[in-house]
Order: sequence, then structure tokens, then C-alpha cells
Amino acid sequence: MKQMLRRMFTEKNINEGLISLTQSKYLPGGMEHALESIKTKYKGQNRFILCPIHAKKNDIDYQLGCTGGTLKNEILVNGAVREVREELGLDISWKKLEEVKAYSKGGFYLANISDTKPATGYKKSEGKDAHRRVGCIVHGTEDEMRAYLESPHLHNWKNDDGIVGLCAVKID
Repeated sequence: MKQMLRRMFTEKNINEGLISLTQSKYLPGGMEHALESIKTKYKGQNRFILCPIHAKKNDIDYQLGCTGGTLKNEILVNGAVREVREELGLDISWKKLEEVKAYSKGGFYLANISDTKPATGYKKSEGKDAHRRVGCIVHGTEDEMRAYLESPHLHNWKNDDGIVGLCAVKID
């Protein structure tokens, strides 16, 4: 599986290599539906997904897509928009998200990186999330992913989720 890695807060240190990804246990089937949707819609095209790299006690965790919980009284699609901003540093309109799987306590969405823009400013989330679970896969071409991973925007990006980098993983 080909991917590009970007550790945050440093100058253009993109590496290519193999990694092991983890998948959220809270949204069963959502990831599979999302990946199949991308493969079907973009058949024959090389597509990549943008994934956060989380710091763990003595290791790092490459997470497949971004996931999280909604805040109290937050609708699912707005929770997905917020998680994309917090975990990937991207702003997207809720109108651009495509719902691929709904759950009784959550939902899973797709977003094309061409419909996003680098998030500006830093806003800490108010309250604790986890009322309902949401997930989102941001996908795009290799060139789009490389351009975002090389963007100066990421030098100063802040988050509260222990994210230390991003990677773009090729969908096989």
C-alpha cells in the first residue's frame, strides 16, 4: 500500500513507505462502505485517503480516516465537519459531505479534498464529544494529497487530539 507521510511542525519531510493502519471500532462497516463507494465512483483512477497520525504512549497510530463523537445537541453532519477540521486541518461545508452509512447512533461520510480548504484559526471544541459517533474519509488524487501535505498551513496547525502528522494512503 503506497502512502505519503507528513510529520507536523517541520519543513517538507514527506516520506514514502509502508505503514499499518487501525480502523475505528465504533463505526462497523462504515469504512468499507466508504472505500467501496470511492472505488466504484473513481474506477481505474488512483485515489488516496488522508489519515491522521496519533501519538500514543510509546508509539504512534496511523488511523484510517477520521472519527470522533458529536458534541451534545450537535447533528451528525456538523460533527463530521468538526472532526475533519480537528483531525485533518481542513474546512468543508456540510453540503459537500456525502453520507455513505447511517447508524442508530452515528454516521459515516465522504469528502473530496478538492471541496475543502485549509482551516484557518484555532478553535478548541467546547464540551466533550462521544454522544454519537461520526467518521469521514477525505479522498483525492496523489497530486492533491501531496500539495496539501506540503502546504505551509501545516507548520502551524494545532489540535487537541494528540495528532502529530498526516498520511495519504493509496486505495488499492
